[in-house]
Amino acid sequence: MSRRAFIASALSTGVARALSRKPYGGILRFELPLSLDGIDPHSAEDPASALFAPAIADPLFAVDATGRPYPALAASLPEPSAAGARVVLRPGLVTAGGAALAARDVVASLERARRGGGRATLAAYGAFRAVHGAPLAVDVEGATPDA
Repeated sequence: MSRRAFIASALSTGVARALSRKPYGGILRFELPLSLDGIDPHSAEDPASALFAPAIADPLFAVDATGRPYPALAASLPEPSAAGARVVLRPGLVTAGGAALAARDVVASLERARRGGGRATLAAYGAFRAVHGAPLAVDVEGATPDA
């Protein structure tokens, strides 16, 4: 479940209109019987990460209801490059810590995913490299834009 879908379902006005009451605002808080301190969106073994990572981390690309990919954090779908395929981030994105999201962050995340839960998916690709002179672009060696 994507982060937006999770939040939309949690804040659904249909639930708030139960018993003919009208929503008027407020704060919604959840308490879980487990710790989320070590949640890792790249982990394949942690049940908490499997359940809650989509609520705290966005993907570069997502898939719509018809199965077609669309850019989420990326500015557009991948483009062909000399190395394989190039992914460019949307400008103005920031991390949860308030720092600007850059290509080096994407490279670090993809490498971390390759060592963890994304091992099988990312094994077909070569190195991930930030493009010199383009702080928001990442080249994926051996990839095609369709892949």
